Amino acid sequence: MAGDLTVRIAFVSDIHANLQAWNAVLLDIGSSGVDHIVCLGDIIGYGPQPAETLQSVHAHVHHFVLGNHDAVICGKMDTGLFNEKARELIDWTRSRLADNAVTFLAGIPLTLKGDGFRCSHGDFSAPGAFHYVIDPEDALASWNQVAENLLLVGHTHVPKIFVLGGSGIPRQVTPQDFALEPGKRFLVNVGSVGNPRDGDTRASYVIFDTEQQALFWRRIPFDIDAYRTAMQQAGLPLDSSHFLRDDPRQSLPALRTMLNFSPPEEDTGHVRDTVEVEDMAVLRRKAAHWKSLALALILALTGGGGAGGLLWWHNTPRPQSLGNLPAPLSPAFAGDGISAVELPAFGLPPHDPVPGWRLHYGDRRHQTVSIETDEQDDTPVLRAASQAPRATLRLSSPVLLTGQYSRLYIQIMTQTQDDFEGNIEMILSLTRENAEGDREHSEHYFIKEPNERRTGGWLLARNTFQNLPAGTHSVQLHIRGNFKGTVLIKDPQLTLRQ
Repeated sequence: MAGDLTVRIAFVSDIHANLQAWNAVLLDIGSSGVDHIVCLGDIIGYGPQPAETLQSVHAHVHHFVLGNHDAVICGKMDTGLFNEKARELIDWTRSRLADNAVTFLAGIPLTLKGDGFRCSHGDFSAPGAFHYVIDPEDALASWNQVAENLLLVGHTHVPKIFVLGGSGIPRQVTPQDFALEPGKRFLVNVGSVGNPRDGDTRASYVIFDTEQQALFWRRIPFDIDAYRTAMQQAGLPLDSSHFLRDDPRQSLPALRTMLNFSPPEEDTGHVRDTVEVEDMAVLRRKAAHWKSLALALILALTGGGGAGGLLWWHNTPRPQSLGNLPAPLSPAFAGDGISAVELPAFGLPPHDPVPGWRLHYGDRRHQTVSIETDEQDDTPVLRAASQAPRATLRLSSPVLLTGQYSRLYIQIMTQTQDDFEGNIEMILSLTRENAEGDREHSEHYFIKEPNERRTGGWLLARNTFQNLPAGTHSVQLHIRGNFKGTVLIKDPQLTLRQ
């Protein structure tokens, strides 16, 4: 494998028979200009679709290393090393695989040597023992065993980066995009595609750009409900998939409760003695009248308007959205393609929507958006400020009809100020028509954080889609953030080409 890899390598690990997660990652890999795929072990185990997942992985992955679950399935490890629940899943998984699948697993090597990097499922001091790399000291044992400066592992299902510099003291840093540096060694745990255990339900993997000598993290959402259904249909325990407990929708408050009710089948059972139509204008006038009476009563009770009455009347801020989803735009030519995104070259007062964009404040009282001019290149820059890190601030571009165009380029540039804490993401949503003519909307078809450094402290997020999915009808660019502080945003692009 050394010397024959071209530019970009995707490293995936711990897929664990999660076909939904693997398909989502494979789609992302296909749109990210990846030349080779390397799997760091545990293709199967835990998940409900081992045969289907293994078939797809075998068809698309270029190189493999053996994981402990792969090893036990093909008889190369003792099942006694696994707990009782894991042993039951091992027996179930083996019963779903054909002999040729087991033969394939038996031929996978323990480690893989690449051009300047080396791969293993667990640590490198004894690859066949599958020791976990959890702490910096565990990484030191691997560095002492092999000479490469970049080591890549999986096994723990938790993304991590360990660094060894001139001090000789290993340390752990937060997972982030980074470039290899002379005089430093790195051990990267790429996380898990199919069974993440870091509190984030999205699949995790990394891309190594051998030309830039840089690694880029990818977190990809997948259909959790379809996975849960597959687990239930297979009769497998849901608690073996820890990430199901981290489903972010569990923290969303219900807007309504489910009531036990059966609509009447006969007209005689319909509701009686009701107002057929309520005029909203009349309703607003009534509401204003009663609010005036209530305010007068409060002022009277508080002796003419003391602080207690005013505090009682205070409204709690609520998320607000300015405008409805815009209708798709007819294509506007931009060079050899069509584009729907630009920022207006004039200032805006705080809280005003950006012309042509849909703006959503998660907390209107503590978030502002305005437009100014970049003094260096005289281009419009959007300034977003937030003091509510848990409230999502989102800007959505006009919707662009794809028409006969099949290639797409998207990008944004951001510059965080000293007070910034949190994250900013570029998101592509996509609507397509299926074979039955129904439209399906993917709100988070692609997600990327700005990570490519540019002059002046700017960070760039970009991606080119050489082939949009069949039946694609329209696309839309979003800029989403949960943060405290200030971030500058400029040069958003959403451009279609033939």
